[in-house]
Amino acid sequence: MRTTLALTAVLAAALLLFGCGVDEGVQSQIVLFLEQNAQHAGQENIEDYMGDLSSDNVQRDTTRDRAAELFEDYDLSYTLDEVVVLKADADRAEVSVKQSTRKVAGDEPFNDNQVELVYTLVRQDGAWKIQDSRVKSIHRIY
Repeated sequence: MRTTLALTAVLAAALLLFGCGVDEGVQSQIVLFLEQNAQHAGQENIEDYMGDLSSDNVQRDTTRDRAAELFEDYDLSYTLDEVVVLKADADRAEVSVKQSTRKVAGDEPFNDNQVELVYTLVRQDGAWKIQDSRVKSIHRIY
């Protein structure tokens, strides 16, 4: 199934919400990486999506299994509602993200939702990768 990605005007506004004292170039790279990660999910590209995880990400197997299941069962729309770089240096960052996920198609039940999470990003081979993600909250969208 094809998953669509919706990047709204809200995302453009969210890009302005950078953490204080974080290098502008690093911030831009992080936002571009997160956009790319959302595109990989939206395109249901499991190899590129998994390539966005660091080699030491302990959730790799679980993430692969869950992503494969979602890609098979649903067409989902992902919207990055807010991106805030909390702290970052050249090789490590913490980023707060609010993302809405809505079902576009699929026979299985799915609760549209907005999740707020914090990513820990690290640089590997010169590229940003997701080392960890922690869900802060999840709310159903009606």
